[in-house]
Amino acid sequence: MKSEELLLDGGYCNEAIISTTLDRDISLLCSAGKLSGRPTKGKKFQKAHFRYDSAEDAYTCPAKQKLTLQYPPKDITAPKARWVYGGAPCQDCPLKGQCTTSKTKGRRVIRFAVDNLKDTLREVMEHPAAKKVFKKRKAMVEPVFGYLRTVQGLNRFRRRGLGSVKLEFSLHLLAYNLSRAVAASFRVLFALIWSILTAYQRRQGVLL
Repeated sequence: MKSEELLLDGGYCNEAIISTTLDRDISLLCSAGKLSGRPTKGKKFQKAHFRYDSAEDAYTCPAKQKLTLQYPPKDITAPKARWVYGGAPCQDCPLKGQCTTSKTKGRRVIRFAVDNLKDTLREVMEHPAAKKVFKKRKAMVEPVFGYLRTVQGLNRFRRRGLGSVKLEFSLHLLAYNLSRAVAASFRVLFALIWSILTAYQRRQGVLL
């Protein structure tokens, strides 16, 4: 059965994943990172602090200066093709100490082909509908793994071999599902008892 939608965390945001989902016509929702604010004390401005404008083909630095294309790649189809942006007046910039140690060339930003895909993905992730769907990923994965590790002690497998590991993990999942079923049964029982007591109290109030 073909998957139509794929929800991943930021660790999978790379060219291979994005390209594969595009080729297979799969809707990808993946954290591509956000445009960062000012760095913490003692840290340098990173690439994420520079905003790229595709219409101007230029970056805007935290000091609101433009970094234009200085060195395009010789072969744009090469796997490691890179576009180098720079040329901003960094020498007299009050933020230079947080940005670059270069005395002559100033700050440079390197752009790769995958950055175009990441920018598009970032725009998709800002859409309210995408945010609503992406919330399901945490609900589906993190709580279960957290329970398996903290409550059931599944920090490492104690069996060797793929078959044994699958069996061990299946037993952990069985135990987890049973615990959820028991918890759900207690909730239903509690709700039933509460409704009976409430109805009884109301009836007693009417009789009195």
